[in-house]
Amino acid sequence: MSRLHVFWTVGTSFAVFGLQAIHAILLARLLGPTGRGEYGTAMFYAQTMIYIGLAGSQYSIARHAANLTGGSAALQRSALRVGLRTGLAAMLIAMSLSLLALPAEKSYLLPLCLICALLLPAEHLRLTALAVDHGRGAFNRYNFARIAGATVFPMLLLPLFLYGVDNLWLIAPLTVLVSAAGYLLYWAVSDTRQVWKGVIAPPPGQLLREGVPDAFAVLATDLYDRLGMFLVLWLVTFEEQGHYLTAIPAVSLLLVGPNALALFAFNFGADQAHPLSQRRAFQLAIMVLLVQAASYWVLSFWLQPLLLLLYGEAFRDALPVASVLLIAAALSGCAIVGDGYLRGRGRSSLGVWTRLASGVVMLLAVLAWTSVSPLLRVAMATALGHGFNLLLTASLIFRDIRARGRRVPSTASL
Repeated sequence: MSRLHVFWTVGTSFAVFGLQAIHAILLARLLGPTGRGEYGTAMFYAQTMIYIGLAGSQYSIARHAANLTGGSAALQRSALRVGLRTGLAAMLIAMSLSLLALPAEKSYLLPLCLICALLLPAEHLRLTALAVDHGRGAFNRYNFARIAGATVFPMLLLPLFLYGVDNLWLIAPLTVLVSAAGYLLYWAVSDTRQVWKGVIAPPPGQLLREGVPDAFAVLATDLYDRLGMFLVLWLVTFEEQGHYLTAIPAVSLLLVGPNALALFAFNFGADQAHPLSQRRAFQLAIMVLLVQAASYWVLSFWLQPLLLLLYGEAFRDALPVASVLLIAAALSGCAIVGDGYLRGRGRSSLGVWTRLASGVVMLLAVLAWTSVSPLLRVAMATALGHGFNLLLTASLIFRDIRARGRRVPSTASL
């Protein structure tokens, strides 16, 4: 993979973040703290099932794509059938969770929750298609499709914002439309237009079975990452939930670079011919830590003026939470890169145990810090959990590299 692809992919991730930040600002300004909390509740289970519902298939698809010697049309067709299956199943699960697991005082949002769950089939079609490009290293189309998809929601929200239309019954269906448009935009630039006719290989069932080890890792990762949101859903009011949801995109800049780098860490792990040496892995780890530390320092300095400028005085109470979540995001970003390597090695199941342990740490912290307000307590517990998870992930990576180094000639270590 060339340096151009690295910079192009990282740059795309920042562009996508910028577009997502715009739609987060428009939503917050349009709906206010309470309305933002209501929308977050309506989207909670649908968002939870986006990656969990894929059942790890995106990684099995990417691994097959990485080893293709010919065209990708047959794999693309199989991947889309996987996406259709997982998308429909995820939609039904999200709807069931909305029926069974909403706080009583928030249950009036159930119809909106059911509407938002409809986005999952189209979103899974898009993500499984992108997994093929990820594995093939077709980063030009991969990055273009990501940017195009992220552009849709801000464009739809802007007229509502300009005319002050703050109706959740309109915004929820638009969210479903965004996912459908994202897939159609990908299809428009795809090199496989006949997606429902032609040779299919490997069978969709095989891709799903091969994704099972990754499915457990994704389940643990996403449940762990959304544990704070789940606690907020049950412990705080809509207004406080709106502050928390506003703080998250404000600090998520620290996750943009790591999420892009995780794609390349995945390829480092999957490369059997050129395994990483301990020295090279240590150099890369130091680089990630330095980038995150510098980003944290810069963003912490500008956090308050930027948050108030972009979101307004109505969200001033989000500042204490955002300051704590900034630490959590810096730590989480480092662990995200490590996760990419472990997934490429086919050892993503290790992430299950690190997240289970870190989730327990978070829950214990929430229970122990009773003198702190529920909202701030969740943020502090999140930072502690991410720090613990980073330590566990780093130890597993270097243990794997040492074991791998003993099984290959030293000349292959670089």
